[in-house]
Amino acid sequence: MLNKKTLITLVIIINIIIYFCTAINVWAQDPGDEQETFSSIAPDAVILLDLSGSMAFNPAGGDNIWGDSSCAGPTYYSSSGSGHNVNCSRLSIAKRALANILDDDGNNVIDSQDSNSLNI
Repeated sequence: MLNKKTLITLVIIINIIIYFCTAINVWAQDPGDEQETFSSIAPDAVILLDLSGSMAFNPAGGDNIWGDSSCAGPTYYSSSGSGHNVNCSRLSIAKRALANILDDDGNNVIDSQDSNSLNI
C-alpha cells in the first residue's frame, strides 16, 4: 500500500497531466467562431487641424484670400466681391473639406444621422 505522501504526489502528477492534455486540444469549431468573442464598437476618429500662421494664406502662399468657388487661383483678392466671394485661406479650405467629409448625408448639417452613417 502507498503511503500518504506518495499518494498525494501521484494525484498531483495525474492532475497536471490531465490539465496539459486537455489544454492542448482546445480548437475553434468554426473559422468564424472567434467573431462571437468580439463586440462591434464604432471606432473613434481624431482630426488634427493645423492652426499655424501659414494657414491664413491662400493656397499659393499670398495674403489675399478671396477667390472663386474653386479656390484654384491664380488670382486672389484682398476683399470679397462679385466672382470672388469665397474665403480661400488654407484654414477655410480645410474646414470646408472636413465639413464635407463629416456631412455624410449631404444636408449641410452635421448631426447624429451623419455619425451613424459614418459609423464613428
